[in-house]
Amino acid sequence: MNNRDASPLGLTCKNCGLPVEFDIVRQSYRCPACGSERSVEEFPAEVRSWTARNRARRAAQAAEYPRTELSCPKCAARIVMEESQGSAKCPFCGTSLIRREFVEQADFPELIIPFAVTPDEAKNRLRDWAAKNSRKKEAKDVMWALERLEGFYLPYRLVKGPVRARVTRDNSTRAYDCGGCMNGLAVNVSVQMDNAVLDAAEPFDWDGVRGFDYGLVAGQKIKLADLDAARAAQRTADEVEEAFRPAVMRAMQTTGVKVDVSLPDAVSVPALLPMYVLRRGNVTAAVNGQTGRVAVSRAKVKRTYPWVIEPTVITLAIAAAFWLAFRSPELALMGGAVFGLIMFTVFSQGRGARVRRVFFKSQDEAAAAGKPLVSGPVFFERIDGVRKPVRLRFYTPMRVITALLGTFVVVFLPALAAWAVTALRVACGAPRELLSTLRPEYGAAWYCLSVPVAIAYGAIFGRVRIYDAPVIDELLPDGGARRVRQQNGRSCREFFGLLRELLEATEIKWAFGFILFLFFGSMAAIMSP
Repeated sequence: MNNRDASPLGLTCKNCGLPVEFDIVRQSYRCPACGSERSVEEFPAEVRSWTARNRARRAAQAAEYPRTELSCPKCAARIVMEESQGSAKCPFCGTSLIRREFVEQADFPELIIPFAVTPDEAKNRLRDWAAKNSRKKEAKDVMWALERLEGFYLPYRLVKGPVRARVTRDNSTRAYDCGGCMNGLAVNVSVQMDNAVLDAAEPFDWDGVRGFDYGLVAGQKIKLADLDAARAAQRTADEVEEAFRPAVMRAMQTTGVKVDVSLPDAVSVPALLPMYVLRRGNVTAAVNGQTGRVAVSRAKVKRTYPWVIEPTVITLAIAAAFWLAFRSPELALMGGAVFGLIMFTVFSQGRGARVRRVFFKSQDEAAAAGKPLVSGPVFFERIDGVRKPVRLRFYTPMRVITALLGTFVVVFLPALAAWAVTALRVACGAPRELLSTLRPEYGAAWYCLSVPVAIAYGAIFGRVRIYDAPVIDELLPDGGARRVRQQNGRSCREFFGLLRELLEATEIKWAFGFILFLFFGSMAAIMSP
């Protein structure tokens, strides 16, 4: 917003007057033109100053509009106004009436986006959507109830500014600190409205927001904010978390994350936003009163299992590896089934179906202008005792290749050793036909041991330990990155110390001897003619 008096959501540069943007890495507002910075504390202070000026202007303007509940001050007609509405128009003399509770509520709207879509245009939007989705039951419900479509100014909280989050991952105890920025999130604070459908009809174009003006709402239907402060704060936190979660999942390379957000330096401003709403049974339709975007709720919820993707990919990869190694469909199916059973058990631990509602949205309207809803995330780690911005990487190409290669070697170690010994014999003059006499399937005894070991390795190191020890790159002020070397010497010393202690136990020595016997026995069986 270029006009400071029109909206408090645009923080400008003190030097050149251009809008500043929040720099997540530097944790400050930075001018893209001259490079000057403003602290995160200045944005809430600017909003408080703007709010004070706007309330003084609004108090002077309020005197021009009669405030009443049930009686018109001009013609004395008694007006029936719903408890949840803030304004109405006298059907006899046309006087615009403003409800007293609306003017005097503690959370009075500071901002407003005027209606840009007329009621007829909103109905045409729904007709177009129903025509394109004529086979859907919801389209028929919409057309049956089209005349019930009503336009409202609905109560919202506009959230903008820095976001901090604590991120944890399934089956891992390590927590990560990250930050981002909400570029303008609208949170409905009305109990009566279907919040999920309203979210689907967003976004709004924030360039159209302006200070509240009684002239814009006179005669319009206004829903009062009826969420108490605690529930409104919780809904705000939930919506910020929901908006922030997809970006965090992409950065963490998994869907199994928990995100706890906080908004210590963001601003939350009450506002009225335009929306047309239609309800019939368990189907709700909404038309954005500014952009014309259509959202229609589906009558039934949808259950999804996003966590099944990872174990499915791993199972198919293991089955393919067995096929390439043995050219045996039976072994490929058996190996894939064994791995798949265990992998699905490991991945499903603590997870269930994700139940979500499905919404049908129009695709023909122009996208709302402005930035994406969320910027970031950027993660932060303590390096040399200082909190610094970093980039985390978990499944790097080298890590994936190393894990797959290590698993392959462990599972097929006797077969690989038998092939190496036979190749050496051929190189020393033995008949080349010896290579064709190798029988890798005769190493079944070793496979019975190595397959569970490989599964345990993949489950523990590939799903748990890898998230406790990411590859960390520090983000430098010039835009570059520097690898942060992690100290692993102590871990290695602890590992070898534990191994030495274990080997001193008689039971471990017998177990180690059994493994050697199994290895050489399987190798001999594979090499037997």
